[in-house]
Amino acid sequence: TLTGHQSKIAAAKFTFDSRQLVTAASDRNIMLWSTDRGYATNTFRSTSMCTDLDLTPDSSFIVTSHADDSVRLW
Repeated sequence: TLTGHQSKIAAAKFTFDSRQLVTAASDRNIMLWSTDRGYATNTFRSTSMCTDLDLTPDSSFIVTSHADDSVRLW
C-alpha cells in the first residue's frame, strides 16, 4: 500500500522500466514512487486538481491534465 495522497487518485502509470510509479490525485499532488522501496521519492504540487497523466516514451517527463483545462509538463 502506498501512503501519501490526501484524496482520491485520478491516474497512475508505471515508467517504461516499471521501477517507478507516477500517481496524480485530486489533492493536486503528482507523486513519483519507488516500486522497490514502496515510498514516494518526489512530489510535484500543482495549482489545479490533476485529472489524468501520461509519460513520455522514455519516462523522462510527466504530462498532466488539470481541472482548469491546462496541460503541464513536469
